[in-house]
Amino acid sequence: PDGRYLLYNRQISDAFGDLIIYDLRKSVKTVVSDHVEYSLDGPEAIWSPDSKFIIYHKGEELYYYSIDQLNGKRVMAEKFRRIGKGRISNVKWGRNNSLFYVSGDLVYMIDSRALFTRALYSGFLKIGSIKGKIPFKFDSNFDEFWISPSGDRILLNKWGRNIFLYRLSNKDYLS
Repeated sequence: PDGRYLLYNRQISDAFGDLIIYDLRKSVKTVVSDHVEYSLDGPEAIWSPDSKFIIYHKGEELYYYSIDQLNGKRVMAEKFRRIGKGRISNVKWGRNNSLFYVSGDLVYMIDSRALFTRALYSGFLKIGSIKGKIPFKFDSNFDEFWISPSGDRILLNKWGRNIFLYRLSNKDYLS
């Protein structure tokens, strides 16, 4: 979003490519991830609003990539940047660089400053705080969602046929 970097997928076969970040100021290319699904629509990735993070998927897993770690030459191995299961349709950026992640029927909010810690300890810690629950399992192949600017509502598109608006509450996720 700040225009300093370009993210693209360099095709290596009919179905796969390497996810590349190109620094426009320094003219330097860096491989973010190798052997990711190739799409004619562009990389399956989203930038954070402040241009400090990229969220991408590889297979059925979501990962983050930190621009600060790239500039400091301390990028973690990909297995330590794993956020959780899903595809790009499972995540959206909200205000204040909060990442909203829908997994199953739960909606999580992750502070971008905690991505490193959450990913590093993903086997032991839950990924973010629960913001609420939706009444059905989210299908990343067909469903879409959007978060309100205030972060207290979710608009769901179920299978491209039905639109639902739900108020998010972390008090009713067990019901």
